[in-house]
Amino acid sequence: MLSSKRFLLISLGLACITLLCPSLAETQNGDSQWPNQTGTSLRVRRFRFKGLSSVDKPSCDEVYERLKQKGLLPLVEKPYDQAKVALIKEEVKEIYRQNGIAVDVESSLRPTSSPRAVEIFIDVHKQ
Repeated sequence: MLSSKRFLLISLGLACITLLCPSLAETQNGDSQWPNQTGTSLRVRRFRFKGLSSVDKPSCDEVYERLKQKGLLPLVEKPYDQAKVALIKEEVKEIYRQNGIAVDVESSLRPTSSPRAVEIFIDVHKQ
């Protein structure tokens, strides 16, 4: 059995660790896992766009240029903003529609090796 002094020291040590390093004490339940964090706490480390094949118009460069003109890019090294990603998806749909191609645009977030950093992936698929 542990002596009462040893138990008290261990308890005091755990309390100090919890106060000094609260992230170690967090539980992993469905509400606290990474994808449900607020957008302001995440930073965009990489933005990737996967358009249709090179034979289809517009090219990825044309899409990037149009997004820059609309003020929707750059995203990298900025706080993650879901509303801006939604605007990008709608603009990409419109760009393809103007070229006579009906598409679906999906976005996904992936964690990076850096804490609180994400990669944004935009994928375009023909309907």
